[in-house]
Amino acid sequence: MIYTSLFFIEQNVYLLLFNFYKLSPIIPIQGVLGALKQKSKFDFYTTS
Repeated sequence: MIYTSLFFIEQNVYLLLFNFYKLSPIIPIQGVLGALKQKSKFDFYTTS
């Protein structure tokens, strides 16, 4: 149950990102993903 809802949320996030990328091609998606990766790395280092 939890797994499927998490999967559903993940799918929605991908859809949002895709639509966001389609609607605003000015903002490079690579930069956004890079920022997210940096943030997750930062979170990882702060929690551990």
